[in-house]
Amino acid sequence: MYIAAATLTLLGSALIMWIGVSYIVRPTRIAAGFGFRELPAYDNPYFRIKGVRDVVSGMLALAMLTLVTFAIAAPIVLGVYMLVGALVPIGDMLVVLRYGGRTRVALGMHGLSAAVAAVTGVLWLTT
Repeated sequence: MYIAAATLTLLGSALIMWIGVSYIVRPTRIAAGFGFRELPAYDNPYFRIKGVRDVVSGMLALAMLTLVTFAIAAPIVLGVYMLVGALVPIGDMLVVLRYGGRTRVALGMHGLSAAVAAVTGVLWLTT
């Protein structure tokens, strides 16, 4: 279980940090894939705020993984973090759906991200 949970944590952390950096460096380009049908026609500072949030979320998961790996923290801590963290893509999915965004993106990207985060959390809770 540990290897599966650690692998999913590493991959998820790397992916969300890459997305975050993309929102900081090229925000309008990456924002087009978030699921909304319309975006601001200008470089919106909220894109960069989202980028910082995503980078920090990934860094927190990596920090907790390090603590668990070196037996400084129990796996349950990372499991709870991942389960609570799954609420972020659920919220993203609900906002995209509420505002008439692309259903396939909302469910396929945000919903799947939430599911993977939740599975990872459960793996940590059972490790």
